[in-house]
Amino acid sequence: PLFIAKDNIPTIKKQLFISDDNCVCTEIVLIPFNSLLTGECVFLLADHELSGDRLSQMLPYLNYVINRIVERFDIIYYQDELRKLNHELEEKVLERTNELLELNEQYKSEIEERKKSVELLSISEKRFRMLFEESIDAIFLIDKTNGKYLDANNAAEKLTGRTVDELKTLDVFTVTPNGAHQRLITLAKDKTQYVGEVVYVRPDGSNRIAIVTIVHIDNILAFGIAHDITERKKTESQIVEREKLYRDLVENINQGYYKANHRSVFTYCNPAISILSGYSNDELLNMSAFRIVLEEDRKWVIKEYTKWATSGVSDSKIEFRIRTKEGIVKYVEQQTNIVKDKSGKIIGYSCVLSDITERKLIEKNLIDSEERFRKAFATSPDAIVISDASTGKYIYVNPGFTDLTGYPDKEVIGKTSDEINIFENYSDRQSFVDEVKKNKTVQNFLTRFRIKSGEIRYGSLGAAILELYGAPHILSITRDITKQKLAEKALTEKQLQLQSVISNAPIILFVLDKNGVFRLSEGKGLSSLGLKPGEVVGQSAIDVYKDFPD
Repeated sequence: PLFIAKDNIPTIKKQLFISDDNCVCTEIVLIPFNSLLTGECVFLLADHELSGDRLSQMLPYLNYVINRIVERFDIIYYQDELRKLNHELEEKVLERTNELLELNEQYKSEIEERKKSVELLSISEKRFRMLFEESIDAIFLIDKTNGKYLDANNAAEKLTGRTVDELKTLDVFTVTPNGAHQRLITLAKDKTQYVGEVVYVRPDGSNRIAIVTIVHIDNILAFGIAHDITERKKTESQIVEREKLYRDLVENINQGYYKANHRSVFTYCNPAISILSGYSNDELLNMSAFRIVLEEDRKWVIKEYTKWATSGVSDSKIEFRIRTKEGIVKYVEQQTNIVKDKSGKIIGYSCVLSDITERKLIEKNLIDSEERFRKAFATSPDAIVISDASTGKYIYVNPGFTDLTGYPDKEVIGKTSDEINIFENYSDRQSFVDEVKKNKTVQNFLTRFRIKSGEIRYGSLGAAILELYGAPHILSITRDITKQKLAEKALTEKQLQLQSVISNAPIILFVLDKNGVFRLSEGKGLSSLGLKPGEVVGQSAIDVYKDFPD
């Protein structure tokens, strides 16, 4: 037995629902007691000082207490069982709740996934529709079983010349009749993706060409994607025509054209190269281009090629000589285009070769002519002047001008004839210039000019218009005829004097030509014949003296 402290007795009594009216005790002893219902160990309340009589008096109370204890412990038992059951129920409810929550979360996740899928599908559908509508390529939705168009985009309208609604009423046999049946069979059998070039027949009768690719959706539907290449085909056709034209041009031009590899070996030559060099096309191919270069020029020509390789130039022009197969030397001008790869490395040359032999001969003759002119210009005793036709300013004067006029070239270059006052009469200068501009050339224009000393001299001018430095100039030559003029004047005076003497002398002076025609008849003696001086000039002597046969 376990004695309970007195201080705890009220608490124990209260817990056991024992009032002081029912039991007054000063001590409590806890005694083991087995419950018939629960089989568990309980404790009995007793009073330590109970006597026999007192105990018998207390039996009803003890039974009451025991019953209460048993009831209490039964309640505790059932409460415990109830708690266990409740705990089990709670665990099951919790477990089920967790399962439901887990399922709910799964459902939420699935719903979210479905929503995302729906959103993505909507976005994808919008993107596809945008791609479908905005694509520059024509896109058709086709029923592979019958070739009917089920849908099409805006580019398809441009390609076919028909609206989408019109296309939905048509099939491939109408829009692309050429080979449509075979294409449809092939699509159904082979799941072909690349179709190739297809001709679309438009309502106006024109055709468009497109590269068609098929995207299979299922066994019935497919997308046809058509890329319009009509313009490209036109361009390709034009390129082919231009290439043909270019080749015809290259083959038929008078100028030689050839291609060479990076080692300067001929890889292509047009017929003009054969004509120029005397070698056949078969002989030229795989021959070095330097082989036809004249031996004296070959070394420096090779240096030029080497310079091109190191300087980075893309084209160049040179002149050199070649020796033909027959040994004839010709002058040529070569325009070279240097062909390089992406890295800048020379991979070949394309060259135009022109025969300039005739031009070189002309240039040589021109140089010789210019040299002769220069010498004649410098050594001529006549005054030679080159002046600007528009301003009249002297551009060049020769030494003969200085000798004739006394003006050194530095005093007249850049000045006009007016500024040095070389013409005695300004009207003569103006007449001379007007005649030159009108007729482009003047000969034997007589004038009087003033030299530096102020002396007046006679001159005979000749002039012509020439092109110099891209502008018209006047080349004038002045010959001093002062002595000739003075001699003519003296001769005229002598002739007048002689005429006076002959006319007044009592003689007849006549001159006959070989035909007996009078060329001169002078003298005072003519009056005895009844003739005047010069009267019978131009008449035959036979006619004049017919009355005097002797």
